[in-house]
Amino acid sequence: MNFHILKPEENMIEILSRRILEEGEDISRCLIIFPGKRPAFFLRKYLAKAKKRALKAPSAFSIDGFMSDVYCKYGPARRMANEFDMLHVLLQQLKNSFCRLLSRNSADSGIDMLLPLAFSLSEEMEELKRDLVSPNELSSYNYLLQEELRKGFSSASSSFKKDEPPAAYKEIKEKFAGKIKNFSALYDEFYKSLDIAGLITSAGVAAWTAENLKMEHLRQYNRIFIAGFLRQNRSERQLFSMFENAGAEFFFTQNSLLGKYVPQLAAENIVTPEPKGKIFFHRAADMHAEIFRLREFMEENLLKNKNANNETEISDESKIAAVLPDAHSLFPLLANAIPSGMPCNISLACPIAVSPVYSLYLALYRLFAMKPLEGYDSSAYISFLRHPYIKNLTCKGMAENGRIAVQTLEACLSGRLIRLFDPSAQLDIGNEMLSSKLSAADVKTHLQYIYHSFVQPFEKINDLSDFISKIKTVYLLIAQNSTASSHRYWGEFSAALHEALDSIGHSGLGSEKFSDSQAYFRFLGLTLKKIGYPFSGTPVKGMQILGPIETRSLHFEKVYFLDANADVLPPSGRKNRILSDFIRSRLGLITYRDRENESRFHFENLICSAKEAHIFYLDSDENEKSPFVEKMIWQQELGGKKISEETLSFKVSFKPGQPFPANKTPPILERLHKMSLSPTSIDTYMNCGLRFFYSYVLGMREKKEITEELNPADIGTIVHAILEEFFAGKAGKPLTINFDNDRNAIFAITEKIINQNFGSSSSGFEFLFKKQLFRRMEGILSFYEKYAQGEIEIVRLETKVSAMANTKHGSIRINGKADRIDIRNGTVFIADYKTGSSAKLPNLKNFNLDDRAEWIKTLRSVQLPFYLMALNGEKEYAGRNKNAELIMLGQENIESKVLYPAKNVDADAEEAGMDFREICERKQAEFEQAITMLAEEILDPEQKFRPAEDNAYCANCPFAASCGRT
Repeated sequence: MNFHILKPEENMIEILSRRILEEGEDISRCLIIFPGKRPAFFLRKYLAKAKKRALKAPSAFSIDGFMSDVYCKYGPARRMANEFDMLHVLLQQLKNSFCRLLSRNSADSGIDMLLPLAFSLSEEMEELKRDLVSPNELSSYNYLLQEELRKGFSSASSSFKKDEPPAAYKEIKEKFAGKIKNFSALYDEFYKSLDIAGLITSAGVAAWTAENLKMEHLRQYNRIFIAGFLRQNRSERQLFSMFENAGAEFFFTQNSLLGKYVPQLAAENIVTPEPKGKIFFHRAADMHAEIFRLREFMEENLLKNKNANNETEISDESKIAAVLPDAHSLFPLLANAIPSGMPCNISLACPIAVSPVYSLYLALYRLFAMKPLEGYDSSAYISFLRHPYIKNLTCKGMAENGRIAVQTLEACLSGRLIRLFDPSAQLDIGNEMLSSKLSAADVKTHLQYIYHSFVQPFEKINDLSDFISKIKTVYLLIAQNSTASSHRYWGEFSAALHEALDSIGHSGLGSEKFSDSQAYFRFLGLTLKKIGYPFSGTPVKGMQILGPIETRSLHFEKVYFLDANADVLPPSGRKNRILSDFIRSRLGLITYRDRENESRFHFENLICSAKEAHIFYLDSDENEKSPFVEKMIWQQELGGKKISEETLSFKVSFKPGQPFPANKTPPILERLHKMSLSPTSIDTYMNCGLRFFYSYVLGMREKKEITEELNPADIGTIVHAILEEFFAGKAGKPLTINFDNDRNAIFAITEKIINQNFGSSSSGFEFLFKKQLFRRMEGILSFYEKYAQGEIEIVRLETKVSAMANTKHGSIRINGKADRIDIRNGTVFIADYKTGSSAKLPNLKNFNLDDRAEWIKTLRSVQLPFYLMALNGEKEYAGRNKNAELIMLGQENIESKVLYPAKNVDADAEEAGMDFREICERKQAEFEQAITMLAEEILDPEQKFRPAEDNAYCANCPFAASCGRT
């Protein structure tokens, strides 16, 4: 046995190169096999550097590459099957069994229920094939595998139609799993079907090569080197046995795990590797801290390569590696950690799921996932239109016009309560919404183009081939008619997407049908999540950005290992979906523990071989360092070494700034004297002068978003409209409530108001909202039936009230709107409905006119005092007792909150002999004076508009970003 155990610090590529160069001038007849592709590039680079001239390189392969090469030379002619070819063949087997069970025609049945199981089965069967597991060997586990199939088929439950009862699904699952009792026969038939179709899989290539490679195929090579392996599957072990007979040399890196997977090695050579270089640990609070600390290291590396003229001299950056266990960190690293002028090579496949190319598909998917029976959900439709690739579609030759058209539609939909939107219907676009660049006809034409080109085609899908064709058309139109092509990486990610779509289209799956349009999107989503774009570059030039698996057999002087956390190192989750670890271990397949061991092996070899290694990990409530890192720290401490650990933080302050007061310039003062106030605006000023300034002086408005839920203002509008119409029929006479009769009346009004606002939609949202309103209306009837039966006479509804505040800076009008004015036992009551659950009334006991700083806590709101101030100015109610109340409709138990209760208004005044009316008049006079003082402050040129004293008032302020206090 020609086995070589290398120490971690020994460079395997250099040692192999020296062995190869022993062959003299003709090194082309050497065969070198690595676990992966990347070491072969470094080997050729080192050989060329040693020879200092062009040369005919040796045959260097990854193990999969070698098997493919042998099969192409000596194997039977077969087309290489992709993932979708395998799915098609396997689905035919599963569907035929499934449809026989349900008495359905397999040609007319959708495949979406079976896809999760088929995805899992195809992966598991490839593993079995690669490990040369025969159907006969597998048959011993058929009974156990039947239970595993039941678990695997459970993942298909989400694909059933909504009307499929859970009990029926459970019965189907049990019967179907029982139908496939002979798992080994399914496995055997799967590969026979592929063979009949003229297809072969990558595992099939491995199995064929292992079983058919002959010594004569290896005679073309003078020397054979096998380097960098740990665990081998049966195909590899069978090949290695033949290589050993052919005199091959095997190179391994010293590690305690070798004894488990390479039992031929002597025990004294199997030891735990120890780092020979320096190791630095970096504990970070978040990924941002990791990335920016890495940038500092990269800048240091770049500065070391400056020559006398301060020009960057690029040395061998390929000796520096940044390792990312999580590919989602790649874009932040590229954008923030790699200095300009530093070359890098990316061998890490970036997931397409992080790109706008994928998010466009996701926006389209969500649009149809939220689609009711008629029309589209307004919020989902606007969300789709907001996607950068859609909103930047050119209109009249300009992307800006496309954005204007989308914003115009959003403004139209945000002003209505109907949550359903029919894109094919005519839009009512007001002139106030239009830009000077576009007419209403331009906007409508552009929006119709988007609907007919990007949405309507998916309303009817014939089969998977039709769906794929429509998806490709969407991206083609985006490339031709939007700014997408100018976005960074558009070409790369769209190319990866089209390659995946072509693979599906060229497979036999194209004629398959799904149960509904959402199922097509779900299938494509499962597919796209697996796709990554492999960045092009020179593999041996520049700093290496790699995934952990790509570091196998490589040696770097500096290593920066990011995100060394427990959830990614080792990779989290057991990938065994069908075959349990028990069955896997009995069959000799890789188990979860094997994956963990392989991950530890490569991590330890990488870190221990480097002259300088930096290990970054997150430390928070949700994250903890990898057990591999824990072990490495423990071993260093055990050896008496001092641990170098740095705590990183993202040094950016998000502390809110203090806003500046707004001055009252002459134009602002002029506007103030022309405007009128309202109780709401005065309350706003009392709480925050800046918010009053932004909202009422500058006229800034919070953008009304289209959401899935009604906002409180919309609910209030509907409730007020219902109560106005209901009480209008009872005005001018004593109020009486007959619950049964009035219930039908108020329900009819509610139904009418809802239909006016929502149309005739019967979606779940409108149904639930209607039910809630009916329930609340019943509560209102019950409240009035008990509260004031026959004692109330409604005299006015939704009436405007007004008063004048006379200040030393001039007079200003205050306008308001009262929901109802009643006469109750001779007292005039002005009432306001509150659909919220809380209300602000003045504190009659604690309010002190002279303590202006406490008015926020004691005056609270001027609404009810203003109502009485306005009534005092009307001759109709002169000399009569007056009061005001809030009807709390939003509370669980409806109640009335009166401004001046009949008792305990002012106990001291009662003891002094003042009657109730005198007490109320005194309090009201103080409140009216406070209102005037607030109006005077607003008009005072010396008084600035100041921010709120209490930051809690800023929590839901729409202008927080404008003032700087966020």
